[in-house]
Amino acid sequence: MRPSSYFVLYAKLQTLSEDHQQSLLRCLSDEHIEGIRKHHIKNMPLALEDFSLPHLVDKVHYSWLLPFLSKQEYPALFFPLFSEKTREKLAKSLSIPWEPSQDGSSPLLGYLRLVVEEAFFWGQTILPVSYLQNSPLKDLLFYNKQELVDLIYELSLWDMAIELRQIVDQKVLQEIASTLSDEEKKEIARISKQALVPLFPRAHYKDLPSFEQEMHKRGIARLGIALLEESSDFLWHITRVLDKGRGTLLLNMYEKKALANHAPDMINLVLDVLEDRSS
Repeated sequence: MRPSSYFVLYAKLQTLSEDHQQSLLRCLSDEHIEGIRKHHIKNMPLALEDFSLPHLVDKVHYSWLLPFLSKQEYPALFFPLFSEKTREKLAKSLSIPWEPSQDGSSPLLGYLRLVVEEAFFWGQTILPVSYLQNSPLKDLLFYNKQELVDLIYELSLWDMAIELRQIVDQKVLQEIASTLSDEEKKEIARISKQALVPLFPRAHYKDLPSFEQEMHKRGIARLGIALLEESSDFLWHITRVLDKGRGTLLLNMYEKKALANHAPDMINLVLDVLEDRSS
């Protein structure tokens, strides 16, 4: 069972008398009882509206919606289900004229909401942020897209420091340095003084754009490694705030569990970056 299922089951148990609770628990396996014990959140009331489509989709980056909407004959019919900002971006990406007054009827929107819920959640419940278990990385759940992208960039500086050590061409080094701020140069210099262990194969320099893209991917990979110990619900919220390209890279890292033995180190690295930001 998913953590969200355990949470809902726990909430249901709380509505029953002690005798009925014990009767139901006798029907469950030891695995399910342990799941309830591990995942329930004490004193957290169950608010069903928190699990609704608008609540969950409100912060989802519009790029996750495009593949679904592009297959619809009349995609604009779904627009009222999303925020005004998301509607505008969807309309622009799909080249569809859109006016805020085009709200549609309530019965139709109710049906379309069910269609979207089935397409995106496949009948599974995604726990809202407030229901997730406490985590050292919980602050990431409240980051917007730009803040997450900035974090990814800061993590990528570690791989940039590793790669710069191996480049001997002064022209290339100068080209890369020209794109860095003084603060970033200082950070790379600080990182370079440490005993760095490469996590990825060496990136052979071809040109600046491809090098920057590769470093960014490695920043995403580092964040992905740090998230390996989080629940799938936690990951859902992080990936959906990001655009689909970055989010998919994180999902691939999570599914493959690559470099999982480095997860504790990556968690500490992310926490260090977050602490530096707040200081």
